Amino acid sequence: MEIKDNQTFDFLKTRVSELEKENEDLRTLSRQLQLDKTKPNFIADLSIKKIAEDHNYRLLFKNITNGFALHEIICDNNNNPVNYRYLDANPAFEKLTGLPVNQIIGKTVLEVLPDLEPEWIKTYGKVALTGKPYRFESFAEPLNRYYEVLAFTPGQNLFAVLFNDITERRLLEKKMLKTMVQTEEIEREKFASNLHDEIGPILSSLNLYITTLAESDDKNKKAYILPQMQGLIREAITTVRDLGNDLSPHALLNNSLGKAIKSHLELCRELVPVIYRTNLKNRRFHHNIELVFYRVMKELLNNTIKHAQATKVTINLSFEGCLLKMKYTDNGIGFNKDMIMKNSTGMGMLNIFSRAKTINAEYLIDTQPDNGFNFEIWTHILD
Repeated sequence: MEIKDNQTFDFLKTRVSELEKENEDLRTLSRQLQLDKTKPNFIADLSIKKIAEDHNYRLLFKNITNGFALHEIICDNNNNPVNYRYLDANPAFEKLTGLPVNQIIGKTVLEVLPDLEPEWIKTYGKVALTGKPYRFESFAEPLNRYYEVLAFTPGQNLFAVLFNDITERRLLEKKMLKTMVQTEEIEREKFASNLHDEIGPILSSLNLYITTLAESDDKNKKAYILPQMQGLIREAITTVRDLGNDLSPHALLNNSLGKAIKSHLELCRELVPVIYRTNLKNRRFHHNIELVFYRVMKELLNNTIKHAQATKVTINLSFEGCLLKMKYTDNGIGFNKDMIMKNSTGMGMLNIFSRAKTINAEYLIDTQPDNGFNFEIWTHILD
């Protein structure tokens, strides 16, 4: 949940406290007026004044997009919170929970949601009884939704909540995490397969040559075997270097991010034309940041070459102030990003999003069928 500004929170908290005091004053006044029933006009005047004072509060109450509700905590004989009662709620509350406000006001939460987890009551009880505000995220099983909540107390045995539904964000995070785990597993399987298929045969051949060499005194045979062994050793070294480059790109070990990307683009120049611009020069960044930007670029370029049918790619890599940013564009066929995110064909993009998350980078994707592809990723560099 993102509270638009602290004044909203302060206003609501203060106003709820004022309303509670006014309600107490009205109850006191009502008791006094029971002794003198000759003042009906006074009650009417007071109601008009109260409506006017409440106008701004109600306007904000009805129009904020955050759910808002006021509750009374209910405790047992040992002052342990065991339930709470709905006193008031705004329209956004009904939208975000699916609970009709006009049907729950005055009822307890266990009447409305009998299966609610006890932790919710315990948490809200602590807020109401200690007066300390509390911000948290939690899953409400009866509603099957994740919420981010700010709870505070406007008066004795009361608590109010400002909240928002973060279910979509949480599900996307879970999907991204699952994708990251799957990607890492695929990388491990690929590495293991390469070791088995590439290094294994070379070592087996070397072992055979060494055994033959040890058992033979034939000089001609030895003269033949030694060059073969040297060739296999060189091949093994090259293969190990290539495998290591997959794990940690060799281009980044000896070059800056800007030069590493340029070097990779040189290898792909026959596959698709690329316009590459950067102001990085020899600027270096943390290895993890460089690695993510480099691999994101490779993944995007790979997707373009395989699927986009593009005739031009533009990459702008820049560093200004404390912001490292890369903008990638192709003029290919594009795609429906919502459909890609919902099925396995979106693994490449989900992999990119997962990588971005590891360095707290933000990203923006803009694409439609037959309308090209645009992607931006940026992160703040802290010295």
